[in-house]
This record gives sequence, structure tokens and C-alpha cells, in this order.
Amino acid sequence: MGVQQSDNPNLLRAALDAGIVHLDTGHIYSRGRNEEMIGGVIKGRPRDSFVIATKVKVITQGLAQSCRVVERFSQRGPFVCCCT
Repeated sequence: MGVQQSDNPNLLRAALDAGIVHLDTGHIYSRGRNEEMIGGVIKGRPRDSFVIATKVKVITQGLAQSCRVVERFSQRGPFVCCCT
């Protein structure tokens, strides 16, 4: 949606209904509530009808901790890790 303050589930439903398939979020958006809102909206929708991208900040935790975070995410389902 391109803005951090869009926590309106009706806006997300309208976007999905209009054909938007890529959802970009992160735990830092609305202190994690954004991810929870997305979860509530996509519940019951076919899993192959959307793609979720998220971000994890692990700079201060070191490489070993970063790998553990990535492993936790990968247990939820198909997961692609992209590190820069």
C-alpha cells in the first residue's frame, strides 16, 4: 500500500479483491499490528492468491542470531531469504 499508517482491513480487502497480490509488511509497521491485520484479512483466502514480503532487522544481534530468526520464518512455509 506504500504507507505505514494504512491499518484499515477494508482497504486491504479492496486491494486484494482488485487483484493486488503482493503484500509488503514488516514487524516494525504499527508495532507488529500490521502483520496481525494482514493475517486476519487473508485468513480463508487461497494461499496461492497472494505473496507476502516481510523484513527482519537483525543488525545488532549478529550473524548467528540472524540465522535463527530466518530459520523460524522458514518453518512457516515457503520462504525466500534475501540479504543485502
